[in-house]
Formats: sequence, structure tokens, C-alpha cells
Amino acid sequence: MEKDIVTYNIVVDYDNDNERMMRNSFVNQPAVEIEKFAFNAEVLNFNKDESKQCFMSVSILADTPIVRKGKDGELFNVVFTKEVIRVIANKLAMEGKGNEISWQHTSEIIKDVYLVEQFISEKDRVYSPKFNVPEGSLIQTYWVKDKKLYDTLANDKSFQGFSIELEARIQEAFSSSFTTDNEEVKYDKINDILFSDKSDDEKYDEIKNILEND
Repeated sequence: MEKDIVTYNIVVDYDNDNERMMRNSFVNQPAVEIEKFAFNAEVLNFNKDESKQCFMSVSILADTPIVRKGKDGELFNVVFTKEVIRVIANKLAMEGKGNEISWQHTSEIIKDVYLVEQFISEKDRVYSPKFNVPEGSLIQTYWVKDKKLYDTLANDKSFQGFSIELEARIQEAFSSSFTTDNEEVKYDKINDILFSDKSDDEKYDEIKNILEND
């Protein structure tokens, strides 16, 4: 019988200053698996005004399991609910961190790139026909001030979309609360591992060890 995959919800709270979207990253393989959409004259018949030097893509998919696989093939999921995505977007605006963009999840920060638009996709209010995504997903647009940099990014095959960098808690889905001190300790350990700088294989091995020895 196939083993169930453990699913964790991402948790971000307004009152916790340590839970937030720190920045977005321009990456080769975005977790949302949706490629960037470059606004330029060739694609949308815009003129060549610098104000159109933009990239638009989905930063967070709502209510969609994002699969993480360990080296032994075992999987676990993380999910962003509609509610937590709104908190993340609001806190990003509150803290003024939208213009901090990293390259490929490294310490390299791309200068002169600005968040000029973000919205929560809602069919009856605002959405992008370019992206067929679940309601509640976060879509963002970044303007690149320097034309040379924009052209470099637009033609860079290793830049295929956005991937957020986040500080958050996780909670096992469908569990309303942690009922014992041991459970709280266990999930705190998993949370620390998941959002550490360790490799995916190291994270997988450590989380697997915690769950198997529960």
C-alpha cells in the first residue's frame, strides 16, 4: 500500500516579527513551476519605454502542495493557504521589503529592481488571464530600471521565475493544534530544519529521523 505523504501548512502571523517574506529570488527552477512572463515590445506590443522593462510571474500558488523529495524518494508537501498568502503579501508591503531581490537564492542582491505591482488572484475582482492559477495566489511584477540589466535578465536562460525566501512556521495540515509538549518540540525542530541553510538532502534526512523516532 502506498504510504501517505505528510503535508504541512505554512504559518505566518501578523504579530510575529520573525515570520515574513524576506525577499523574492530570481531563479532557474521556481517552486511554483510557472515561468516568468517578460513584458516587452515583441510580446505585448508595448513601446520600448523603460517603464515596460518588467517581469511578471506567480510568486506563491494558493492551496497547492509543493512537493519536496528526499534522496530515498520519500516525499512531503508544504502548502500556502489563501489566508496565509494574504498575510505574507500584506506584511511585505508593511515592512517595505518588496524591492529586495536575490539571485538564485544566494547572497547576491540584484540592485535597481523594484516591485511595482502585486495582487491576490480573485476571479470576480482581479486576476491575470496569462496565469491560470488557484484563487488566492500571489502574482507580482518587477520593473528593472537599467535597460542593459533588463536585457541581460530577459535573455538569461537560468532565470525562469520567482521563488520567495520566507521565515515562517509549519503545522501539519488538518491538525487544529499541537496537543502535547512533545509534539510542539517535534514540530519546532522540523520548522527549524525546513527553513535552515542546509541542503535538501540534509533536511530530508533530519526530518525523516524525527518522524520515524516519534
